[in-house]
Amino acid sequence: MKSKIIILILVVFVISTTLLGCGKTGNINKPGQSINIETPDGSIPFITLVPGSVNNENVKKAYLNFWDLKNGKIIQTDKVVYTVTQTTDIKSEQASYERYNGDRPLYWDGKDCIILPSFSFFKIPKQIYKRTETVDISKEMLNGFLVIDRLIFGKDVEMKRIATGDERDYKYTVKLWDGEKYVEKELNLNYEFQDTNSQPSYPIAIGNDGTNLNILVSGGYNPQTGMDLFLCTVDKGNWAIKWNKISVEEDAGLSPGKSSDSTTSVYFDGSFYVPSGCCSIATKIDTKKFICSRWKKIVASERSEEDIGYYASILGSFNDMIIAQFIILKGAGNDHYIYAFKNEEKVGMMHLVNGNVEIMDKDGNVLSTTTLNKNSSIVFPK
Repeated sequence: MKSKIIILILVVFVISTTLLGCGKTGNINKPGQSINIETPDGSIPFITLVPGSVNNENVKKAYLNFWDLKNGKIIQTDKVVYTVTQTTDIKSEQASYERYNGDRPLYWDGKDCIILPSFSFFKIPKQIYKRTETVDISKEMLNGFLVIDRLIFGKDVEMKRIATGDERDYKYTVKLWDGEKYVEKELNLNYEFQDTNSQPSYPIAIGNDGTNLNILVSGGYNPQTGMDLFLCTVDKGNWAIKWNKISVEEDAGLSPGKSSDSTTSVYFDGSFYVPSGCCSIATKIDTKKFICSRWKKIVASERSEEDIGYYASILGSFNDMIIAQFIILKGAGNDHYIYAFKNEEKVGMMHLVNGNVEIMDKDGNVLSTTTLNKNSSIVFPK
């Protein structure tokens, strides 16, 4: 009799656990459903977007892999984080979204949270992270094309700009994740500085440091220093706003022709890291000192006179490391160099060319080579 009671209790427990695991609150999956992902020591997770098969390239699968800096190699897994179904209609939602964000997630921290758009062409076959979300993106037709709202994400924060019909007057909403739900507030980012003709008008990136929200905002173009930069600091306790103009040092300014945004910038350890107007310079914007200065001159070990041009960007960050990229533009294709920086120093390199990934040490010596599908792309945590 006792054994039957024990079995009955176990059955009830299993059924209850299963039902709880399937619960959702809106478009947020509850913690507890996820597979436990352990990042190997000294590694950086990344997603490889690969066409489904030779006969079906309309479906891309996003596989979870790791850049093992400690042992100088790529660790590949069979875990599919999400899939993307391709379409050919250039006026479709997908074509508009690809111009906006490619096939990347809206936000991914590499360990706890991933946020995808709610468009039907993104699918989550099996939840891997504790917080897996889909976000609705507003869209409207303009001159026959679909225009998609831009969102800016940071750690546990999402900011959206809402048009009012006046190009110099927008509304902004901020959603903060408190561990269980989102708290939404409206912000006024329309501010006029007295010592400049430039008005803050274009949020670039947002950082959440626990006490404050730091919003990096671009203004007008200054021929001497590049784009005017401003920092909007929001106290999350009382939602009071403070504005400061960023002092831009020589050769560190942002270019109007290559404007930075959240896809090429990152908030890390109290500062913003963004590509500057120069093709190989990344800048650091200190949110305490309000200074924009040159951070790194990111260059590849191999360059030639046949190169057409160069382009540097910040791909993301993970734990105590920043991931940056340097692209060499060539007539027959491009070379991609990816760098991992820790404590301001380069600790590893990755070279992508023709589907091959060479893992190098900080001095450029090849440690291992992995072959990927030549049509694949790589996404790092941001």
